[in-house]
Amino acid sequence: MSYDSKLVVKVANLYYKDNLTQEEIASKLKVSKYQVNRIIKRAIESGIVKITVLDPTENISSAEEELEKKFSLKRAIVVENQGLSDIELKSKLGQAASKYLTEIIKNGDVLGVAWGTTINEVVKNMPKLLDRKVEVVQVFGSSLS
Repeated sequence: MSYDSKLVVKVANLYYKDNLTQEEIASKLKVSKYQVNRIIKRAIESGIVKITVLDPTENISSAEEELEKKFSLKRAIVVENQGLSDIELKSKLGQAASKYLTEIIKNGDVLGVAWGTTINEVVKNMPKLLDRKVEVVQVFGSSLS
């Protein structure tokens, strides 16, 4: 069924700009809800309505891919840090690292933990109970000159 372009624009405006439901539009324009649905689809297909998904993590995803390729990494995790204080950044790093560790740790693994405020954030963000048997050991060392 062909719809008048003025009707398509009107329905698109009511739906996308005025946030009316399809049922409300149908009642207002004296058409069926089914027709409103078809008109909305027509608005998209004809290019009257263009839907764009903006990925706020696009730059982060690209950076992760570049790091993985350049250094032959299985996985790189980059966190957004613009405008964060040192404390906020360490907290965000701790959250990301603990989430990753929770994904990859398996039964029988040994997890070495060092000192530091960032490592402390990782530990604070780890789940209280982990359904795997993991040995946690303290690691320390020094650099040789």
